[in-house]
Amino acid sequence: MSSPTGVFLSDGHYFDAEAVSTGRHTSDAEVFELNPTGSADSAFNSPLFAFVSGGRNEAHSTEFQSDGKVVVGGGQCAPGFATCVDGLARLNTNGSLDSTFGSGGLVTTEFSGQDFGYDFILIQSTGNIVAVGGSDFTVADTIDGLTSTQEELTLARYLAK
Repeated sequence: MSSPTGVFLSDGHYFDAEAVSTGRHTSDAEVFELNPTGSADSAFNSPLFAFVSGGRNEAHSTEFQSDGKVVVGGGQCAPGFATCVDGLARLNTNGSLDSTFGSGGLVTTEFSGQDFGYDFILIQSTGNIVAVGGSDFTVADTIDGLTSTQEELTLARYLAK
């Protein structure tokens, strides 16, 4: 299972997914690989990517498929949190987006409420991807007229082709 703090491989390489600022209140996601010495691995050339254009795109977790491709979990919130989605990206072993996955290497899912993005990813032996995150939603109390925010778990399984 993935970790929100990055993944160390048995050969000492380290992969992490982060948000990179692209302007005021906007960001894109990126994955980077570090060699065991701590230097950036120039053979892994991951582009900035966005689950949805504009807003705050973030990457929270990474996991590896048996073929070495990297699956990234994250999400996007439009300015003002008007719309939020959970997202997955799949990168080839050289860091490029895998065009055979979803739409141009990206898949998004919108749950009810304000999605936080996928924090953990598990790749099953069948190749299916299980993604776990969280979401906020507002509940109105009809008796007192008060509103409160509650958190819920988001869970999805994406079937391998």
